[in-house]
Amino acid sequence: MNRINQWKAENQGESWVRIHDLVVKMERRQKKIEPLLPLIDENGRQANFQFVKTFGLKQEAKSKAADYFYESGNELLVAAKKGDKVAAQKAYYHLEKIEPYFSSYRDKDVLMKEAHQLGISNILFRMENNTRAIIPRAFEEEVLHIDLRNLDAFWYKFYTFKPQSQEFDYEVVMNFEDIEVSPERVTERIFTEEKQIEDGEDVVRDKDGNPLKDSTGNLIKVPIKKIISAEVIETYQSKAAILGGTLLFYDIATKRLLETQPITAEAIFEHYASSFRGDRRALSQETSRKIGNRPLPFPSDEALLMDAVDVVKPVIKEKLARMRWD
Repeated sequence: MNRINQWKAENQGESWVRIHDLVVKMERRQKKIEPLLPLIDENGRQANFQFVKTFGLKQEAKSKAADYFYESGNELLVAAKKGDKVAAQKAYYHLEKIEPYFSSYRDKDVLMKEAHQLGISNILFRMENNTRAIIPRAFEEEVLHIDLRNLDAFWYKFYTFKPQSQEFDYEVVMNFEDIEVSPERVTERIFTEEKQIEDGEDVVRDKDGNPLKDSTGNLIKVPIKKIISAEVIETYQSKAAILGGTLLFYDIATKRLLETQPITAEAIFEHYASSFRGDRRALSQETSRKIGNRPLPFPSDEALLMDAVDVVKPVIKEKLARMRWD
């Protein structure tokens, strides 16, 4: 109580928060004791507890603590309306602290909504082609079709297009600097696979050529082993598309480059077609899986580039998710 009286004398907003917390602890402690009363020892002496009436003090502390957070939230909103997003976020959290005291308090909810809107950072994602190569129109459309909704947070919102009258705080540019599609490559190799197998049985004979028998009178036999082989003709097709560039992060207000992140992605087409001559049993499991495959048509450059876009989009999202915007 001495501490509470000292804080009351200071009459500071934060002091009422501390007063309320301390009164709640006092109230909780007294409620633990009350069900046990009266407490009387074995000699008949009764314990005397001096309880503090907490209701009025608690209500006063609640009211003044809520007032403190409400007023400080409003003061921060003044700066927020001038474009200070940090002040807007602080205003939101100050107003939010009223909730434990009063679920409904003046226009708290309206002000919190306003603070939230003022505190959101809008981030525009766009693409630039600095490769000196002509890229398909669908390429850029597919890059900007990246789904960034799951990166949205309470204070951040991503866009891949620029709505009318929407102002942005940050800009992320996927600057492609290198796009390469390799030539279509076909290589052929011929190799032989061998395997030792058992092919029948032979009777064991002594040095004179007589068949040997075991103790039960049965002929002693051993497996006949031989080497089988197959000649494999394997055709390997390959083609690749490589994307390279830099992810650039800009603060629009200050026109400052915040960070750069290198980006690379590769889409590969490869196919094996195989045939063989000889004994199929000599083939390994891996080779057997390829036997019968025929060569496939190579994908077009555009199709392979689109596959590379599918590879690069998760890389971009991962780097966006790791970026610190503060």
